Amino acid sequence: MSTHKIPTRYSMAVVSLAVLMFIGFGCGPSEFQKHLYQRMDDTRKKHRAVDIQAALVPYFTDERMLTMPLPIEITSLPIFADDPVDVRITPMTTNNSVLMVFVGSGFNHWGIVVARPGHDSEISRKQRKGLTPWEDGVYFYDGE
Repeated sequence: MSTHKIPTRYSMAVVSLAVLMFIGFGCGPSEFQKHLYQRMDDTRKKHRAVDIQAALVPYFTDERMLTMPLPIEITSLPIFADDPVDVRITPMTTNNSVLMVFVGSGFNHWGIVVARPGHDSEISRKQRKGLTPWEDGVYFYDGE
């Protein structure tokens, strides 16, 4: 004869948590992600990637430029419309040939990654995992 064991509170809590995690992670993009995807589409439709690369040429060539305000051609991009005054720039390579231009907070950052023309191959495979291609050398970045 087998005995039937009544589940403990601990095991019920674990099962409940697993079910909640399954439901929560399977619901598709969040409202913020949908909003961000719309900003990416607007940026693609209204701007050319080659113009973005051209606006950043001084930042590729002079490390001191990384501390200077960004040009309006960058800060006015729809991808930055939610926070156009706090757009930041940082190099992704030691020679400044790939730059990340981004906004956001401690929980999430988003923006664009721009390679100097002819330097797209310097973006590592690991770095490419979080990028959405736009055109050669220009990518969208969603830090989620």
